[in-house]
Amino acid sequence: MAASLEELYEVLASALNAWNVQFRPEMGARDVPGWDSMHHMMLILEVNDRFGVDLSPEATAELPDIAALLAAIQAAQQGA
Repeated sequence: MAASLEELYEVLASALNAWNVQFRPEMGARDVPGWDSMHHMMLILEVNDRFGVDLSPEATAELPDIAALLAAIQAAQQGA
């Protein structure tokens, strides 16, 4: 089953301890308090575990926003 925005929002809230943030697809690390390099690594580890993919923190650091992260997850799930 392909990853959804709602599932990704749950992972973001958990990994970033940002339960009070109203995530939107166009948001990036600069828009979320606490989304620093350490939390990004934790986020990607949780993304990999939750969605069964193998994204690297380095490759995903250049993604501009949550929508691009979701696209990368879905591409990895498709085997692209």
